[in-house]
Amino acid sequence: MKTRPILFNTEMVKAILEGRKTQTRRVIKPQPDKDDCWYLGRSQYQYTAKEFAVSPYAKHKVGDRLWVRETWATNKGTPKRLFFKADEGNPITELDKWRPSIHMPRWASRITLEITDIRAERLQEITAEGTYNEGLPKGINDNGFEWFQNLWNSIYKKQYRWEDNPWVWIITFKIVIEKK
Repeated sequence: MKTRPILFNTEMVKAILEGRKTQTRRVIKPQPDKDDCWYLGRSQYQYTAKEFAVSPYAKHKVGDRLWVRETWATNKGTPKRLFFKADEGNPITELDKWRPSIHMPRWASRITLEITDIRAERLQEITAEGTYNEGLPKGINDNGFEWFQNLWNSIYKKQYRWEDNPWVWIITFKIVIEKK
């Protein structure tokens, strides 16, 4: 079992904490060379998408853990306390500046996820259930696909856009540790 960091924006952390987000899609790098197959290694072994998900080149495996990096701050006073941007009603206190999720150290993470399933597919193969598992906000009933497409393109503005239909990992997870 390996433990690795994973970045989530504030809205997706809220969705995880509310139990709305149980899945994430991440771009597979490298993308297939041609014909939806990966040619990797000296032997130039050809992997299909299904084989690639369980190959030595897959970064994550079922049972691995992911510690969530999110936007955070500490207070200016003593003792130092952690605050998370995703929390509603952060106290009115003088905070140091909000620190981006990319700069969150392991010790500051409050959420750990366990991978329960992982597979590879094209981005546009997402289903209606997939949009719900991705954290579809409450009140959006009819157009989860449009919501997800906009979310994806807001993250991947130049490369790997929705229109490019890249190969992605679909990582399904559950919360295993949540520090309070």
